[in-house]
Amino acid sequence: MSSSDIAIVGMACIFPGAKDLSQFWFNIVNGVDFTTESSPKHPDTEEYIPLNLSSLIDTALKDADITWDDETQAGADLIIHWAGYPDKNLNSFFAENKSFSNLIKTGYIINDIHASPLIAVKQAINRLRQGHCDVAIVGGIYTHDKYSCTLELEKIISPCIDGISISWGAGVVVLKREEDAKHCNNRMYAIIKGAQIKPETIGYLEADAIVIGNTKKAGIETLKSFFDQRHKEKTICPVGSIKSMIGHTISAAGIASLIKVALCLSNKIIPPAINCDKTKIKLKDAPFYINTQIYPWIHDISLAPRRAAINILGFNETGIHLVLEEVPEKKGKSFMREIKPGLEWETDLIVFSARDLTELLVKIQKLQQFLEKNQMDLQLEDIAYTQYLHFVESYPHLMA
Repeated sequence: MSSSDIAIVGMACIFPGAKDLSQFWFNIVNGVDFTTESSPKHPDTEEYIPLNLSSLIDTALKDADITWDDETQAGADLIIHWAGYPDKNLNSFFAENKSFSNLIKTGYIINDIHASPLIAVKQAINRLRQGHCDVAIVGGIYTHDKYSCTLELEKIISPCIDGISISWGAGVVVLKREEDAKHCNNRMYAIIKGAQIKPETIGYLEADAIVIGNTKKAGIETLKSFFDQRHKEKTICPVGSIKSMIGHTISAAGIASLIKVALCLSNKIIPPAINCDKTKIKLKDAPFYINTQIYPWIHDISLAPRRAAINILGFNETGIHLVLEEVPEKKGKSFMREIKPGLEWETDLIVFSARDLTELLVKIQKLQQFLEKNQMDLQLEDIAYTQYLHFVESYPHLMA
């Protein structure tokens, strides 16, 4: 554990087809396409949804089990990347949200549509590492009214970018230094690494250049150069993009990618990328491939922990690169948190772990006896998920 490592302890979001975090993850793992949904609509009622950032912040803090008292507020930063309609500034936000008024000295809004969508996250990470705050609440939001985009947006981009439509959304993450999170017994989704990471240890890449065409060919070339080092080990890395499912959410795009990757690591699942026929970038001879299937993130624990990289470019071609790592389990105590996947498929993976062969056989027999007695009202995914919760990768005897 490095003192520069940052933990993601809470999350909340609303994106096309997803009114909350659980629905967002369900859509991701099942490859649901919401790229044509141009306005905030409730997935069930089709009613327009107001993007209430204050409510999302409350939800993310509750998800992190953080009490929003005076002591917490004294050591907290609030950084929001806001673009779109209606225009916002710091004073108007705090005027509308009295519960966050104590953060007016340490909070600010980035209102720059050209900047990388991860700029707010990067600044929050730096603030935490430098000891300027103990908790960082980071948000990204983009929306437009029902009938038009902002004039500034229409000046610089068309309604779609090489086939990817302009979308909407909002997300919030709560960050803490990893050592502080463990000291407070916070559950964590993933760890944002601070030390330099070898490319051969990265098992998944979340990018945006694969789906927005030749406008950011330089981004693909940079990734090729970085991951070419993996060829020495003859390994390749799966790559995907949340934009292939929900479109380009502008200032919320970085948060969307961060939330997706954190959920992939905490649930140990590689999700599919969809609409891959839209890409204009040829990945021939590249050390990564567009992943179009969902599968469990199988990993050799004798190697480095599961890791994923995020590479996001702004309209000004400024790129920000983050590496996330799964939450470690030490001495039988897990700080990891996960969300039940909600996968829709006819088969599932049932896993077992044991310290010896006798214990492994007993566990299998117990499940068999349970299934024989309880054949009604059983869901395969529930059985698989329950078994997974009791799965210990470090045990010498594993079976699936």
